[in-house]
Amino acid sequence: MEEIEINIGEIKSFAQKVLGEISMRFPKIRINTDYYWEIPIVDKFSVNKPSSKNITLGSINEDLEDIKQEMRLEKEMIDWWDCELLSRIFMTIGNELLVRKEEK
Repeated sequence: MEEIEINIGEIKSFAQKVLGEISMRFPKIRINTDYYWEIPIVDKFSVNKPSSKNITLGSINEDLEDIKQEMRLEKEMIDWWDCELLSRIFMTIGNELLVRKEEK
């Protein structure tokens, strides 16, 4: 498989644009569902060896608390967990926007 290069500057610009649009429309988003299916990050990318036994429940409330805790820490380097937390929040916001669109 060919190596894929991710331009972090482009991702940052895109994320800022998306969050800017969302925050103009919804400064805060209320959701009615706390729980979601969680697949460990290592399993998400092991597509040649599908494994459904590692699916567990995740909680947005717990993720938001984890983000608050991470913000209080003075870490110099980010790690995979910070990216995982962001992805969970983005997926939750995306799901809520989809639900709102379908309700119209």
